[in-house]
Amino acid sequence: MGTTHLALAAAMFLSLKEFGLSVGVDLVFVAVLVGSIFPDIDHPRSSIARQSFLTQGISRVASSVSEHRGIFHSLVASIILTLPLYAILSYSGLAVAPALGFWFGYLAHLVGDSATRGGVKWLQPFSDWKLKGPVRTGSVTEELIFVLLLAIVFYFLLL
Repeated sequence: MGTTHLALAAAMFLSLKEFGLSVGVDLVFVAVLVGSIFPDIDHPRSSIARQSFLTQGISRVASSVSEHRGIFHSLVASIILTLPLYAILSYSGLAVAPALGFWFGYLAHLVGDSATRGGVKWLQPFSDWKLKGPVRTGSVTEELIFVLLLAIVFYFLLL
C-alpha cells in the first residue's frame, strides 16, 4: 500500500539522524517520499499513478510494457531512473542529494515489497530470483506495520 511505502521510507530516512546525519523535511525528504511510491508507476490504480494527468499517462505506458512488480521493481530500474535526475542536477551545478534521496526511497519501496508474499525480483532482467516474505498486502499485519512505522516517524520528528 502506498501509505505503508511512504511510512517505511520516512522512518528509514529519519532514522539516519541516529547516525549523525543531518536530515529534515526538505527537498531531499520529498524526493525520498516520491521515490518510495514511484516503483508502483506500473500499476494504473497506484497512489503515484493517481497523482496527476502526467503520472496517469506515464503509468499507462509503464503498465503496457511491464506487469506490476515487473522491471520497475528492480535494482536496474532504480538506477536507470535515478541516473538522469542525478545527471541533470549535477550538470546544472545543483546539489545531487535529491537524486540520491529519490534512489533511497525507491530502494525502500523494494525492501517493503520484498517482505510481502508477492516479493520482488531485484535482479530483473538478469535473473528471475525473487525475495519474498510472509506479509500479505492490505492485511491486518500490514496495517500494524504501518502504525509501527508511523510511531517511528513521529518519534524521529519530535527528537
